[in-house]
Amino acid sequence: MKILLIGASGAIGSRILNEAVSRGHHVTAVSRHTENVPAGEHVTVVQADASDEKIMPELLIGQDALVSSISPRGGNTPESYLETIKAIIKAAKRSNVPYSLVVGGLSSLIAPDGKRILDHMKDVVPPGLVQEITIVAEARKLIEQSDINWTFFCPGGMIEPGERTGIFKIGGEQATFNFGDNTKISMEDFAVAAVDELENPNYSRELFHAYN
Repeated sequence: MKILLIGASGAIGSRILNEAVSRGHHVTAVSRHTENVPAGEHVTVVQADASDEKIMPELLIGQDALVSSISPRGGNTPESYLETIKAIIKAAKRSNVPYSLVVGGLSSLIAPDGKRILDHMKDVVPPGLVQEITIVAEARKLIEQSDINWTFFCPGGMIEPGERTGIFKIGGEQATFNFGDNTKISMEDFAVAAVDELENPNYSRELFHAYN
C-alpha cells in the first residue's frame, strides 16, 4: 500500500510511519521538519506544508491512502490547524485519493449519557485547552460534511508514549467507557490500530476510537 502521511515528524505521526513501514507499506512522509523524519527503504521524505493547495494534490496522485496526524499543537495554532484540515480535504478531493484517515481527539466521542465528551471536557480542562478541543471537534464536522472517503480516528482516553502490545479495544463514535474512567492508549498501539484500519477499513465515513 502507498500511504501519504502528513505530520510524519510528530509524536503520533512518527509512530504511524514506523508501524506502516514495518508491515511493508511505502510511506511518503510529509513534514515541515524533515530533519526529524527517518529515511528508509520504504520511506520518501518530502518537505512541504500540508496547507499548500498546489503541492498536496500532486503528492497524492497514485497514493492508496492519506493519513493526517496533525494537531492544533506542535507549531500549529487552532486557527492554522483548521485551515490545514480544509486544505487537506480539498487535496483529497482533487486527487481522488481512495481513502483518508484523520487523527482526531477524544472530545468527538459520545459518552454513555448521550452528551459529547467535548461538553464534559469543557467543564474540567484548563481554559487554554477549551479552544483546542473545540477546534478539533469543528475539524471533524468539516470532514464529515465533505464528500471524500474519510475515517476520523480518536484515542479513547489519555494517549502517551509507551509499549506496542497490539492489545486494545475498538469502538465507534459511541464511547464504550464513561467520561472520567482512567482509559488510555499508548501511541504505539494507536499506530497499530490506525494501520489496521488502513489495511482493512471498517469505519468508512465514520468515527472510531481505540484504548487499552
